[in-house]
Amino acid sequence: MALGKRIGVVAAIMAFVLLVASAGLYWLFDRVTSDAQERAVRPGWLDSLHAAGRAPDLAGLALERQGSGDGAALAYDSGAAWRPERDVTPLYGALTRHRPMTAADSGLWKRVAADGGLDRIVAYARMPRWDAAPRAAAGDSTWVWGLRLPAFARLREAFEGLIVRAYWRSAHRDEAGARADVGAVLALGEQMARREPTMPGTFFGRSWIRDGARACAELAGRGADTARASRCTRLAAASGRPYFAIFGALQARADTAALVAADAALPLGLRAEALQALALHSLLRMRGLIFGPPQADIARLQPFLTDRDADLARMAAITQRTAERLRHRSIRDRLRAMGGTLRVAP
Repeated sequence: MALGKRIGVVAAIMAFVLLVASAGLYWLFDRVTSDAQERAVRPGWLDSLHAAGRAPDLAGLALERQGSGDGAALAYDSGAAWRPERDVTPLYGALTRHRPMTAADSGLWKRVAADGGLDRIVAYARMPRWDAAPRAAAGDSTWVWGLRLPAFARLREAFEGLIVRAYWRSAHRDEAGARADVGAVLALGEQMARREPTMPGTFFGRSWIRDGARACAELAGRGADTARASRCTRLAAASGRPYFAIFGALQARADTAALVAADAALPLGLRAEALQALALHSLLRMRGLIFGPPQADIARLQPFLTDRDADLARMAAITQRTAERLRHRSIRDRLRAMGGTLRVAP
């Protein structure tokens, strides 16, 4: 056999081997990711999601909303921040976890209790609106990973400050003032848990409903209000219920993701996450990674573009634009997108 023919035969064999190997890797990756998603789907997971995701009843505990205004400014605008003279976290930990207080802590406690800046945080808690979605999308409205997150550190300071002041007021027999401060934390936590457009914002709000409820239970117990203490204890336990496991299940069940996105009783952040699962779940499979999100998946967002909830419609449009961009990106860009991180508000 001539040398040229031999080279051709060897090249053909190598090409065939590479083709078979590529097909095998394709199948293996697809099988592994598919199995991982299926393992996330457990019997009753959707019922658990609905039970954990629905907003708790805070009537009589959270401050009543009144007047007008957008409380989300507290989470996104740096000018709205409460700025204590020094970090209140050690003092907050001493009060809520019954640790010994230093002399410096005692002095700071008194000054925080007299800080009128916290009254401005209470005013934000009373505002009826929480227009976080437009603020989150102010950067890049064509990329879900370009959304801004709330300023978590500033919010934590403000919430800790309110609870610190609530403990002071309770210790000095100002029960109405203590309830108002704890009620402000609960009201702000509820707004974030319900109306933040991203899951980190939703989780943050839930965590402060939990911590506010714990403070409520302790202060009510000190005042011998056993009914209120019992209710707040139950609220804290329910608000600490995690639902991280839903992400894999949403990716594995596109039809169920559509049901979650359409459920107006669920938090906006969770519904927006379901929209992303609906349109982008294919990125976790080899086919989507190579070719991008299928047009059929993107088309499933269409009903949500005109949803009655304007914020959900906004998130659907951002998700749609993201999916369209990914269809025209390289595999490397898709891999980078999957590891994308959101930006915290300045």
